[in-house]
Amino acid sequence: MPEENEKVEDFISLWKKKMENDIETPSTIGATLERIKQVQEENEQLRNKIKENIELITKTEVIITKAIEENESLKQQLKNAGMVDNVKVSDIQQENIMLNNKVISLEKNLTEKEVELVSKINEMDDLKRKLEAASTASKEIERSTAGKGSEVTTALIDNLKSELSKKKTQVNELENRISELTEENEFLNKELLEKMKKLPIDYVVPVEEPKSSVIKPQSTKPSSETLEILCQDLQSDLNKYKKIVEKLNKEKSELAQTIESGGFQLEPEEIKILKRDNEELKNELSQIQKSLQNKSQEAAWATQINEADKKIKSLQEQLEGKDHLIVELKAKQQSQPIVHEGPMSG
Repeated sequence: MPEENEKVEDFISLWKKKMENDIETPSTIGATLERIKQVQEENEQLRNKIKENIELITKTEVIITKAIEENESLKQQLKNAGMVDNVKVSDIQQENIMLNNKVISLEKNLTEKEVELVSKINEMDDLKRKLEAASTASKEIERSTAGKGSEVTTALIDNLKSELSKKKTQVNELENRISELTEENEFLNKELLEKMKKLPIDYVVPVEEPKSSVIKPQSTKPSSETLEILCQDLQSDLNKYKKIVEKLNKEKSELAQTIESGGFQLEPEEIKILKRDNEELKNELSQIQKSLQNKSQEAAWATQINEADKKIKSLQEQLEGKDHLIVELKAKQQSQPIVHEGPMSG
Protein backbone atom coordinates (compact mmCIF):
# COMPACT_ATOMS: atom_id res chain seq x y z
CA MET A 1 0.00 0.00 0.00
CA PRO A 2 2.70 2.46 0.67
CA GLU A 3 3.77 2.22 -2.93
CA GLU A 4 0.29 3.18 -4.11
CA ASN A 5 0.29 6.24 -1.84
CA GLU A 6 3.58 7.35 -3.25
CA LYS A 7 2.23 7.00 -6.77
CA VAL A 8 -0.84 9.08 -5.87
CA GLU A 9 1.31 11.78 -4.30
CA ASP A 10 3.53 11.83 -7.30
CA PHE A 11 0.57 12.24 -9.61
CA ILE A 12 -0.88 15.04 -7.47
CA SER A 13 2.43 16.82 -7.25
CA LEU A 14 2.95 16.49 -10.93
CA TRP A 15 -0.56 17.80 -11.62
CA LYS A 16 0.06 20.80 -9.33
CA LYS A 17 3.30 21.59 -11.08
CA LYS A 18 1.56 21.35 -14.39
CA MET A 19 -1.21 23.68 -13.21
CA GLU A 20 1.37 26.18 -11.97
CA ASN A 21 3.19 26.02 -15.26
CA ASP A 22 -0.07 26.41 -17.20
CA ILE A 23 -0.97 29.47 -15.12
CA GLU A 24 2.39 31.07 -15.84
CA THR A 25 2.33 30.11 -19.60
CA PRO A 26 -0.25 32.02 -21.72
CA SER A 27 -2.91 30.18 -23.66
CA THR A 28 -2.13 29.44 -27.30
CA ILE A 29 -5.73 30.19 -28.43
CA GLY A 30 -5.76 33.56 -26.68
CA ALA A 31 -2.49 34.56 -28.31
CA THR A 32 -3.77 33.47 -31.68
CA LEU A 33 -6.95 35.52 -31.29
CA GLU A 34 -4.91 38.55 -30.29
CA ARG A 35 -2.69 38.11 -33.31
CA ILE A 36 -5.70 37.73 -35.58
CA LYS A 37 -7.13 40.96 -34.20
CA GLN A 38 -3.88 42.79 -34.89
CA VAL A 39 -3.73 41.39 -38.41
CA GLN A 40 -7.33 42.53 -39.05
CA GLU A 41 -6.48 46.03 -37.86
CA GLU A 42 -3.42 46.11 -40.11
CA ASN A 43 -5.54 44.83 -43.00
CA GLU A 44 -8.10 47.58 -42.40
CA GLN A 45 -5.36 50.20 -42.41
CA LEU A 46 -3.95 48.74 -45.64
CA ARG A 47 -7.43 48.79 -47.21
CA ASN A 48 -7.80 52.46 -46.31
CA LYS A 49 -4.40 53.29 -47.74
CA ILE A 50 -5.16 51.34 -50.93
CA LYS A 51 -8.49 53.16 -51.25
CA GLU A 52 -6.78 56.53 -50.82
CA ASN A 53 -4.15 55.56 -53.40
CA ILE A 54 -6.84 54.48 -55.86
CA GLU A 55 -8.63 57.83 -55.46
CA LEU A 56 -5.33 59.67 -55.93
CA ILE A 57 -4.53 57.63 -59.06
CA THR A 58 -8.03 58.35 -60.44
CA LYS A 59 -7.60 62.10 -59.91
CA THR A 60 -4.14 61.95 -61.50
CA GLU A 61 -5.55 60.15 -64.53
CA VAL A 62 -8.21 62.86 -64.94
CA ILE A 63 -5.57 65.62 -64.76
CA ILE A 64 -3.31 63.81 -67.25
CA THR A 65 -6.25 63.30 -69.63
CA LYS A 66 -7.11 67.01 -69.52
CA ALA A 67 -3.46 67.95 -70.09
CA ILE A 68 -3.27 65.61 -73.10
CA GLU A 69 -6.47 67.09 -74.55
CA GLU A 70 -5.18 70.65 -74.08
CA ASN A 71 -1.86 69.69 -75.68
CA GLU A 72 -3.64 68.16 -78.70
CA SER A 73 -5.82 71.26 -79.00
CA LEU A 74 -2.77 73.54 -78.94
CA LYS A 75 -1.04 71.39 -81.56
CA GLN A 76 -4.10 71.61 -83.82
CA GLN A 77 -4.32 75.39 -83.34
CA LEU A 78 -0.64 75.79 -84.19
CA LYS A 79 -1.07 73.59 -87.26
CA ASN A 80 -4.08 75.59 -88.44
CA ALA A 81 -2.27 78.88 -87.81
CA GLY A 82 0.72 77.65 -89.80
CA MET A 83 -1.51 76.65 -92.71
CA VAL A 84 -3.25 80.05 -92.67
CA ASP A 85 0.10 81.87 -92.59
CA ASN A 86 1.37 79.81 -95.53
CA VAL A 87 -1.78 80.58 -97.53
CA LYS A 88 -1.48 84.30 -96.74
CA VAL A 89 2.19 84.39 -97.72
CA SER A 90 1.42 82.58 -100.98
CA ASP A 91 -1.40 85.03 -101.78
CA ILE A 92 0.84 88.00 -101.04
CA GLN A 93 3.58 86.59 -103.26
CA GLN A 94 1.13 86.05 -106.13
CA GLU A 95 -0.22 89.58 -105.69
CA ASN A 96 3.31 91.00 -105.71
CA ILE A 97 4.07 89.16 -108.96
CA MET A 98 0.92 90.56 -110.58
CA LEU A 99 1.73 94.08 -109.36
CA ASN A 100 5.29 93.72 -110.64
CA ASN A 101 4.04 92.79 -114.12
CA LYS A 102 1.57 95.69 -114.11
CA VAL A 103 4.25 98.17 -113.06
CA ILE A 104 6.63 96.94 -115.78
CA SER A 105 3.86 97.28 -118.38
CA LEU A 106 2.96 100.76 -117.13
CA GLU A 107 6.59 101.92 -117.20
CA LYS A 108 6.90 100.63 -120.75
CA ASN A 109 3.75 102.54 -121.77
CA LEU A 110 5.00 105.72 -120.09
CA THR A 111 8.36 105.42 -121.85
CA GLU A 112 6.66 104.98 -125.22
CA LYS A 113 4.41 107.94 -124.44
CA GLU A 114 7.42 110.13 -123.66
CA VAL A 115 9.05 109.07 -126.94
CA GLU A 116 5.85 109.97 -128.81
CA LEU A 117 5.76 113.37 -127.10
CA VAL A 118 9.36 114.03 -128.12
CA SER A 119 8.57 113.01 -131.69
CA LYS A 120 5.54 115.28 -131.65
CA ILE A 121 7.61 118.22 -130.42
CA ASN A 122 10.07 117.60 -133.27
CA GLU A 123 7.16 117.57 -135.71
CA MET A 124 5.99 120.90 -134.32
CA ASP A 125 9.45 122.39 -134.72
CA ASP A 126 9.54 121.20 -138.33
CA LEU A 127 6.10 122.70 -139.00
CA LYS A 128 7.16 126.00 -137.46
CA ARG A 129 10.28 126.13 -139.61
CA LYS A 130 8.25 125.38 -142.73
CA LEU A 131 5.75 128.10 -141.81
CA GLU A 132 8.61 130.53 -141.31
CA ALA A 133 10.10 129.55 -144.68
CA ALA A 134 6.69 129.91 -146.33
CA SER A 135 6.20 133.31 -144.75
CA THR A 136 9.63 134.44 -145.95
CA ALA A 137 8.94 133.13 -149.45
CA SER A 138 5.60 134.95 -149.46
CA LYS A 139 7.30 138.20 -148.57
CA GLU A 140 9.87 137.70 -151.32
CA ILE A 141 7.13 137.05 -153.87
CA GLU A 142 5.29 140.17 -152.73
CA ARG A 143 8.44 142.26 -153.06
CA SER A 144 9.25 140.78 -156.49
CA THR A 145 5.75 141.39 -157.82
CA ALA A 146 5.28 144.85 -156.28
CA GLY A 147 4.39 147.51 -158.86
CA LYS A 148 3.59 145.03 -161.67
CA GLY A 149 -0.15 145.11 -161.06
CA SER A 150 -0.62 141.47 -162.03
CA GLU A 151 -4.04 140.46 -160.78
CA VAL A 152 -3.33 136.76 -161.30
CA THR A 153 -0.18 136.91 -159.20
CA THR A 154 -1.95 138.91 -156.50
CA ALA A 155 -4.83 136.44 -156.40
CA LEU A 156 -2.39 133.55 -156.18
CA ILE A 157 -0.55 135.21 -153.33
CA ASP A 158 -3.83 135.91 -151.53
CA ASN A 159 -4.89 132.30 -151.93
CA LEU A 160 -1.56 131.10 -150.66
CA LYS A 161 -1.78 133.48 -147.71
CA SER A 162 -5.26 132.20 -146.93
CA GLU A 163 -3.99 128.64 -147.15
CA LEU A 164 -1.08 129.49 -144.89
CA SER A 165 -3.47 131.09 -142.41
CA LYS A 166 -5.54 127.92 -142.37
CA LYS A 167 -2.43 125.84 -141.83
CA LYS A 168 -1.40 128.11 -138.97
CA THR A 169 -4.84 127.69 -137.44
CA GLN A 170 -4.52 123.93 -137.73
CA VAL A 171 -1.09 124.09 -136.14
CA ASN A 172 -2.50 126.14 -133.27
CA GLU A 173 -5.31 123.66 -132.80
CA LEU A 174 -2.81 120.83 -132.72
CA GLU A 175 -0.71 122.75 -130.20
CA ASN A 176 -3.78 123.17 -128.03
CA ARG A 177 -4.43 119.46 -128.36
CA ILE A 178 -0.85 118.78 -127.29
CA SER A 179 -1.34 120.96 -124.24
CA GLU A 180 -4.50 119.06 -123.33
CA LEU A 181 -2.72 115.73 -123.75
CA THR A 182 0.16 117.01 -121.63
CA GLU A 183 -2.25 117.98 -118.86
CA GLU A 184 -3.92 114.58 -119.09
CA ASN A 185 -0.49 112.98 -118.90
CA GLU A 186 0.23 114.96 -115.72
CA PHE A 187 -3.08 113.81 -114.27
CA LEU A 188 -2.22 110.20 -115.07
CA ASN A 189 1.19 110.62 -113.46
CA LYS A 190 -0.42 112.01 -110.29
CA GLU A 191 -2.85 109.11 -110.23
CA LEU A 192 0.10 106.77 -110.72
CA LEU A 193 1.83 108.27 -107.67
CA GLU A 194 -1.34 107.83 -105.61
CA LYS A 195 -1.50 104.16 -106.63
CA MET A 196 2.17 103.66 -105.78
CA LYS A 197 1.65 105.09 -102.26
CA LYS A 198 -0.88 102.33 -101.51
CA LEU A 199 1.72 99.56 -101.88
CA PRO A 200 3.42 97.97 -98.81
CA ILE A 201 6.68 99.61 -97.75
CA ASP A 202 8.68 96.38 -98.22
CA TYR A 203 7.41 95.86 -101.73
CA VAL A 204 10.31 96.17 -104.15
CA VAL A 205 10.22 95.85 -107.95
CA PRO A 206 13.38 95.77 -110.11
CA VAL A 207 13.74 99.05 -112.03
CA GLU A 208 14.70 98.78 -115.65
CA GLU A 209 16.93 101.44 -117.11
CA PRO A 210 14.77 103.64 -119.33
CA LYS A 211 15.72 104.52 -122.81
CA SER A 212 17.13 108.02 -122.98
CA SER A 213 14.71 110.21 -124.85
CA VAL A 214 16.80 113.20 -125.88
CA ILE A 215 15.23 115.89 -127.99
CA LYS A 216 17.55 116.66 -130.86
CA PRO A 217 16.90 120.04 -132.48
CA GLN A 218 16.80 119.92 -136.22
CA SER A 219 18.91 122.32 -138.19
CA THR A 220 17.04 125.14 -139.90
CA LYS A 221 17.81 125.50 -143.60
CA PRO A 222 16.49 128.21 -145.89
CA SER A 223 13.93 126.75 -148.29
CA SER A 224 13.89 127.60 -152.00
CA GLU A 225 10.60 125.85 -152.77
CA THR A 226 7.54 127.71 -153.91
CA LEU A 227 4.63 128.51 -151.62
CA GLU A 228 2.45 125.93 -153.29
CA ILE A 229 4.91 123.10 -152.63
CA LEU A 230 5.33 124.32 -149.06
CA CYS A 231 1.58 124.21 -148.56
CA GLN A 232 1.49 120.65 -149.86
CA ASP A 233 4.29 119.70 -147.49
CA LEU A 234 2.45 121.37 -144.63
CA GLN A 235 -0.72 119.47 -145.47
CA SER A 236 1.20 116.18 -145.49
CA ASP A 237 2.87 117.01 -142.18
CA LEU A 238 -0.46 117.97 -140.65
CA ASN A 239 -1.94 114.64 -141.70
CA LYS A 240 0.96 112.79 -140.09
CA TYR A 241 0.59 115.02 -137.06
CA LYS A 242 -3.10 114.11 -136.74
CA LYS A 243 -2.21 110.40 -136.88
CA ILE A 244 0.31 110.92 -134.09
CA VAL A 245 -2.33 112.68 -131.97
CA GLU A 246 -4.81 109.86 -132.59
CA LYS A 247 -2.21 107.28 -131.61
CA LEU A 248 -1.40 109.30 -128.50
CA ASN A 249 -5.09 109.40 -127.56
CA LYS A 250 -5.29 105.62 -127.93
CA GLU A 251 -2.22 105.11 -125.76
CA LYS A 252 -3.62 107.55 -123.20
CA SER A 253 -6.81 105.52 -122.98
CA GLU A 254 -4.83 102.29 -122.54
CA LEU A 255 -2.68 103.95 -119.90
CA ALA A 256 -5.75 105.11 -117.98
CA GLN A 257 -7.16 101.57 -118.02
CA THR A 258 -3.85 100.18 -116.82
CA ILE A 259 -3.74 102.66 -113.93
CA GLU A 260 -7.28 101.75 -112.86
CA SER A 261 -6.55 98.01 -112.84
CA GLY A 262 -3.47 97.65 -110.62
CA GLY A 263 -0.86 98.85 -108.14
CA PHE A 264 2.52 100.29 -108.87
CA GLN A 265 6.06 100.60 -107.63
CA LEU A 266 7.06 103.39 -105.34
CA GLU A 267 10.07 105.04 -106.96
CA PRO A 268 12.88 106.83 -105.09
CA GLU A 269 12.22 110.39 -104.00
CA GLU A 270 15.03 111.76 -106.19
CA ILE A 271 13.48 110.28 -109.33
CA LYS A 272 10.06 111.72 -108.40
CA ILE A 273 11.57 115.20 -108.01
CA LEU A 274 13.36 114.93 -111.35
CA LYS A 275 10.16 113.77 -113.06
CA ARG A 276 8.30 116.73 -111.58
CA ASP A 277 11.04 119.02 -112.92
CA ASN A 278 10.62 117.45 -116.35
CA GLU A 279 6.87 118.01 -116.21
CA GLU A 280 7.45 121.66 -115.26
CA LEU A 281 9.80 122.05 -118.21
CA LYS A 282 7.21 120.47 -120.49
CA ASN A 283 4.55 122.84 -119.13
CA GLU A 284 6.86 125.76 -119.77
CA LEU A 285 7.38 124.52 -123.31
CA SER A 286 3.59 124.23 -123.70
CA GLN A 287 3.16 127.82 -122.50
CA ILE A 288 5.68 128.97 -125.10
CA GLN A 289 3.74 127.12 -127.77
CA LYS A 290 0.47 128.71 -126.65
CA SER A 291 2.02 132.16 -126.72
CA LEU A 292 2.69 131.71 -130.43
CA GLN A 293 -1.04 131.53 -131.13
CA ASN A 294 -1.58 135.24 -130.46
CA LYS A 295 1.03 136.43 -132.95
CA SER A 296 -0.71 137.70 -136.05
CA GLN A 297 1.91 139.75 -137.83
CA GLU A 298 4.36 137.71 -139.86
CA ALA A 299 7.43 139.66 -138.77
CA ALA A 300 6.45 139.35 -135.12
CA TRP A 301 5.70 135.68 -135.79
CA ALA A 302 9.22 135.04 -137.09
CA THR A 303 10.75 136.87 -134.11
CA GLN A 304 8.67 134.86 -131.65
CA ILE A 305 9.59 131.64 -133.45
CA ASN A 306 13.29 132.44 -133.13
CA GLU A 307 12.92 133.26 -129.46
CA ALA A 308 10.88 130.11 -128.94
CA ASP A 309 13.53 128.05 -130.75
CA LYS A 310 16.19 129.41 -128.42
CA LYS A 311 14.02 128.70 -125.40
CA ILE A 312 13.18 125.22 -126.71
CA LYS A 313 16.87 124.46 -127.22
CA SER A 314 17.58 125.58 -123.66
CA LEU A 315 14.76 123.41 -122.34
CA GLN A 316 15.99 120.52 -124.46
CA GLU A 317 19.42 120.78 -122.89
CA GLN A 318 17.87 120.81 -119.42
CA LEU A 319 15.69 117.81 -120.27
CA GLU A 320 18.72 115.96 -121.58
CA GLY A 321 20.58 116.59 -118.33
CA LYS A 322 17.59 115.46 -116.28
CA ASP A 323 17.24 112.29 -118.38
CA HIS A 324 20.89 111.41 -117.83
CA LEU A 325 20.50 112.02 -114.09
CA ILE A 326 17.41 109.77 -113.98
CA VAL A 327 19.34 107.01 -115.76
CA GLU A 328 22.19 107.30 -113.24
CA LEU A 329 19.82 107.20 -110.26
CA LYS A 330 17.97 104.15 -111.57
CA ALA A 331 21.27 102.41 -112.32
CA LYS A 332 22.37 103.18 -108.77
CA GLN A 333 19.10 101.76 -107.44
CA GLN A 334 19.60 98.56 -109.47
CA SER A 335 23.10 98.10 -108.06
CA GLN A 336 21.81 98.04 -104.46
CA PRO A 337 21.12 94.49 -103.11
CA ILE A 338 17.47 93.66 -102.50
CA VAL A 339 16.69 91.34 -99.56
CA HIS A 340 13.69 89.06 -100.16
CA GLU A 341 12.06 87.57 -97.07
CA GLY A 342 11.27 83.87 -97.37
CA PRO A 343 7.84 82.35 -96.58
CA MET A 344 7.01 81.67 -92.93
CA SER A 345 7.47 78.09 -91.76
CA GLY A 346 4.40 76.37 -90.32
